[in-house]
Amino acid sequence: MAGLLDVLLQVFDLTKAAVLRRLRQRLPTLPVERLQAMLTQVGGVALALWQHGPQAAWLAISEQAQGLRAQALDLVQQQVLGVAAKAVPLFLASLAVPGGAFLQVARGLYNGVMLFVEKGRQLAQVGQALFASAAAIAEPVRRRLL
Repeated sequence: MAGLLDVLLQVFDLTKAAVLRRLRQRLPTLPVERLQAMLTQVGGVALALWQHGPQAAWLAISEQAQGLRAQALDLVQQQVLGVAAKAVPLFLASLAVPGGAFLQVARGLYNGVMLFVEKGRQLAQVGQALFASAAAIAEPVRRRLL
């Protein structure tokens, strides 16, 4: 399998030397050692596939996915703890006040309104970006017609 892969890479000019040569042409200011380090760092999966076959590439992908999963879970945990650290003291303080239930309802209504306002702003930004993209695409056609 690895021999067939080597032949295909040579046929399509995707050997390590060819890729490095193209990188040197496009990034002439970077030293060769830096380009090789970038190639090794970025192409870990491709390098594993190249040197050891599909099973090694799959293991490299799995390791990278596990690392991303751990990072995502850490970020979610930090976000949830941050929100909880702010919300719990307010909730406990509202229980101590005689009109606490009223304050919680008012706060819930405010959060609901602000949610709609924020989502409306995001929707407006998406709409503006969409219309700006359509205008940019149509601009050459408009110039030809005028």
